[in-house]
Amino acid sequence: MSLRVQKKALKNLGLETIDVQQFHVWSDEWVNQGDWLGAIEKLKEQGKVNSFGVSINDYQPENAIKLIESGAVETVQVIYNIFEQSPEDQLFPACERHQVGVIVRVALDEGGLTGKSHRTPHLKKVISAANISGEIASNKSMNACRTLLPILISLWIRWLKRRCVMF
Repeated sequence: MSLRVQKKALKNLGLETIDVQQFHVWSDEWVNQGDWLGAIEKLKEQGKVNSFGVSINDYQPENAIKLIESGAVETVQVIYNIFEQSPEDQLFPACERHQVGVIVRVALDEGGLTGKSHRTPHLKKVISAANISGEIASNKSMNACRTLLPILISLWIRWLKRRCVMF
């Protein structure tokens, strides 16, 4: 991370401070490599960044455990939805232990749970499991999806409210 690039980004945004700055991808191999941590610490000391986080690579929630345990991060962003709940196994407990915030990514399965998209891999599996024959884009299957999706979304939101804790 270049401090010069950060200064330019703040100027372009018309801000003096960024609340949460995240690396777009992360690998736990990088925890003790390079000078990224020094740059982040300097930005925090200068008041240019309040909190730092990473966006965890697709379907690899365990790939940030070392980072969380290092204390170098305040937030992690992870895929978590009704179809992808593996972050509950190791990531969420580590975040809770180290007081790291979680930003949920793809909560509605890339649009699949909105009723507007039927092309997500998870929704195709749901349609297949329900034995809805024919093309996914057919009227019969889309009408079935439109009927089922509000129920599925309602259950997912209800489950999230019971399960998720702000820490």
